[in-house]
Amino acid sequence: MYDFFHALLHELNPTSKNQCLPLLALGRFVLENCSLSFQLHTDNGDDQAVEVAERIAQEAAMVNAYLNVWRSSG
Repeated sequence: MYDFFHALLHELNPTSKNQCLPLLALGRFVLENCSLSFQLHTDNGDDQAVEVAERIAQEAAMVNAYLNVWRSSG
């Protein structure tokens, strides 16, 4: 997984020294390379990438909230 992350990081943002994946670029990558389990509400490619990026952000927030509750439960 570590190697995949760094390969993807280099592909999406090759000049950055930052260790974060750009969310919109990740949304585009998902659109091009993955099957979605949900329907998109637009036909425009740029808007689709934004919609996927928003879903990724929402999922990440839900996972973080779950982990925070889990960690605090002792």
